[in-house]
Amino acid sequence: MMPMDFRHRQESRMLAGLPAYEPERQCSDRIRGRCHVVLLAKRKRAEVAPIPAEARSWRHVFEFAVVAVVCAVYLSEVVRRAMALYGF
Repeated sequence: MMPMDFRHRQESRMLAGLPAYEPERQCSDRIRGRCHVVLLAKRKRAEVAPIPAEARSWRHVFEFAVVAVVCAVYLSEVVRRAMALYGF
């Protein structure tokens, strides 16, 4: 289907007839300012309270263990299905 095919659809024509509204400049500036404040607050909290090295190492070990278990289960299932397919 080509993009030009949408010109003949009724929904597309109805949507094309709708007016486009832009937010007021003051409103968009106020929203942008609040977003920056929230973003800066998140960055400041992340810098103030870093994750302890012990927690990072345990998290790393745990993630590695989960990935290893999932891979082992997947590999064993692949081998089991291959053996069933070849009649072993």
